[in-house]
Amino acid sequence: MQESDRLTRLINELLLLSRFDKAGSNELEVEKTEMNELIQQVATSMGAKAKDKGIEIMFREDEAKSEDKLLTKVHANVNPMLMSHAIANLVDNAIKYSGSPSLIELKLKHTTSEIVIRIRDQGIGIAGDELERVQERFYRAKNVSTANGSGRCKRTNTL
Repeated sequence: MQESDRLTRLINELLLLSRFDKAGSNELEVEKTEMNELIQQVATSMGAKAKDKGIEIMFREDEAKSEDKLLTKVHANVNPMLMSHAIANLVDNAIKYSGSPSLIELKLKHTTSEIVIRIRDQGIGIAGDELERVQERFYRAKNVSTANGSGRCKRTNTL
């Protein structure tokens, strides 16, 4: 059953990559998306998996002042499904490669011209000499033999 689930996830990831490659970045359907809400939804959906492993997921806006109770609404023109999937993949890797107890931090930083999403974990990381290969499709670092997967892991990931 576990192998079947793993293969199903792998097939779904390959289909998603294929759709993305076929459409090209200029042809993707994008819409104005509230990024804090999207990131919070991903963090919430991954929360149970993280909790089962003794990991806390914390999301906050990078420049949020302590007296601010609400996050600033930050909008971007993205494909919400693909962006959610990208963030969830990075958080899933952070969960997979982190020990217990630990913390995964999701931060959103924005200016008038860009949005940066940072995902920081306390996992095994990638050796410096392998960092240049992180963007290669299906690349797996040498130190990841302890977990199943088909792609990337990194101590701090930025979208």
